[in-house]
Amino acid sequence: MMTGTKCYGSGSGMQRHYIVEVRSTFTQPTVISKDFVIDAEWRRLPVFQSIGGVRTRNWSCIADDLRLMNLSAAQAIAYMFLANLHADMIVGAMCIQARIVEIELTYSYSTKESGVGSIINCPIAASGQFTARETISGKESA
Repeated sequence: MMTGTKCYGSGSGMQRHYIVEVRSTFTQPTVISKDFVIDAEWRRLPVFQSIGGVRTRNWSCIADDLRLMNLSAAQAIAYMFLANLHADMIVGAMCIQARIVEIELTYSYSTKESGVGSIINCPIAASGQFTARETISGKESA
């Protein structure tokens, strides 16, 4: 006889995060790297875990996976990016513009039990096998 699975929580919400976009008003594209060229189109500035000491991590794993930042990090990275272009005397640096774009991240989640391990006695570890909840002698085993 099978018993129902347990739910450990569910919910939904919305968070605001940010990205930095850049473009150029220069007559020719500005090559930053082989993978990133700045031209007249607004393009997302590729930012990973941290840049120049600015931590971009969030409380949200989803936001981190999408490379979204909090507002303070986005502002710092935008100004730092522009300052570094000028300091490195990149051709066309005076024509590069940056802007911060607010991103609304909407999420929902639910949890349910997918299995229960065997009973663990003393120092003997479970075998790692997980099965659906079952009853033993009419009483739930966990």
